[in-house]
Amino acid sequence: MLPVRSALLLGALALMPPFFGPRRHVVENISVGDFAGNLTYNLTATPPIRRGVTSHIVIKKNFIDLVPFNMVNVSGQGASISNLANGNSGGTGFLALDVTVPGAAALGGQITLNVGLTDHFTFRVVNRGLLSGAVTKTPDPATLQGGTAWVAAVAGTDLGVPVLDGPICHSVAVSNRTNTSVQFTLQRNATCSTTSFNFRLKGSATNDPPSWATASGSSSNFGFAYVPPPPSGVACTSDPTIGFPEITSPQNQQVIQFAAGQASPAPVTVTWSANTSNNEPVPNNEWIVSHSGTLIKGTVSTTVIGTSKTYTFVLPGDYTITLRPANCGQSAPSKSVSFSMRRQ
Repeated sequence: MLPVRSALLLGALALMPPFFGPRRHVVENISVGDFAGNLTYNLTATPPIRRGVTSHIVIKKNFIDLVPFNMVNVSGQGASISNLANGNSGGTGFLALDVTVPGAAALGGQITLNVGLTDHFTFRVVNRGLLSGAVTKTPDPATLQGGTAWVAAVAGTDLGVPVLDGPICHSVAVSNRTNTSVQFTLQRNATCSTTSFNFRLKGSATNDPPSWATASGSSSNFGFAYVPPPPSGVACTSDPTIGFPEITSPQNQQVIQFAAGQASPAPVTVTWSANTSNNEPVPNNEWIVSHSGTLIKGTVSTTVIGTSKTYTFVLPGDYTITLRPANCGQSAPSKSVSFSMRRQ
């Protein structure tokens, strides 16, 4: 028979929770959100952060929600923090706050967020990349036959050194570049058999921003096509009786499930029918796709030629997609679907 003291000790151990059972998968990362959207990085990364902007930072890490706010501070480049919040999401602690970086901060300068005595998260200052409006097309390539040169003009604040990512089959010349504007002269190659193209900006300098957008979140990216050569080529003609678009995926109120280890953001492809509800084709197969939802500031719209568009969205989250025919710039009915993204 066990001594009384040993029996009591064994009884107490039996009541304690098991510490050596299967460990739950923990998602730890850093997300940086601003006017252009939200990006997620590993905890050990040094994410870019735009100067002249207040970015919303969320750090997910075990037990970080237990650190008192008076032990959270920032240093470097005159940055300041505000709106601290914390909590627990799916069993993982998080710290959320706004970080404001002065417009005069040095490109490439380091900003350190100190959380408690041991956690120090670093960020790298990059250009603001703020567009003053949509990219100007002169003349609009939709009015041209392939092979005719046209100019895409980008204007904004603290742009950095953006260049074009493609488009395929084109020669591109850069002119009139400053930190607030740049012009790209595009001309399609004579031997090109592709009919639809995409205009995308990408960085060419170390401290360029991850993307370019307007203050409302509208991207600089757009799709374009040329008028086919005669005799099939015709100018864009709007359809006054055009019907509603038919979104085929995702379904309205659908909950899209991902594996527990799925990284965030995760891709979702939106698809739709080529014809509208009255079985009519859309002029030039050109659509306006808009999306909004979790950590997206405002509504972001993109012109798409075709019947699909792939986005990456933060997990978990709730989102709305709205689709309407471009209809040569004339009014057209739209349709929206709302859906959720969850981990299993």
